[in-house]
Amino acid sequence: MASSSPSRLLSHSPFLRVIAASFGAVPLGYGINAFLRPMSAMNIFFLFPSATDPLLEPTMYLYAIRAIYMGLTVMIAAYYGHRKTMGAILIALSGISLVDGAVVRTYGGENSLGEKGAENIGHWIWGPPCALVGALLMGIADRQVG
Repeated sequence: MASSSPSRLLSHSPFLRVIAASFGAVPLGYGINAFLRPMSAMNIFFLFPSATDPLLEPTMYLYAIRAIYMGLTVMIAAYYGHRKTMGAILIALSGISLVDGAVVRTYGGENSLGEKGAENIGHWIWGPPCALVGALLMGIADRQVG
């Protein structure tokens, strides 16, 4: 007979905490890259605006801070074991990745095959796993037995 103690629930799995922290490392890495090399980071989105645009670099700093913040919030929640907070942040992160994918599809440049906005798939593939792990951390698959 299965126990419903917290240690036996899927949402309390240490493995999910490690996955969540890994998901937090991705935007953290992208954010650090964008902060240190803002013009180079534009390639992630396949956006190739004019280098003379005075708002481009400050906008990339805003993106960098947003990405660093998202990554750190997931990692801090993982460190302290706040599984429902981690889950909510990952679900929000999945929404952000979907919006980023839509922006790349709409405004992105062409990839090496000449396909406009084709690189949005990298953003869209990232969202569902984040949402799934987030939902699991929030207890969607937990069952009380007994």
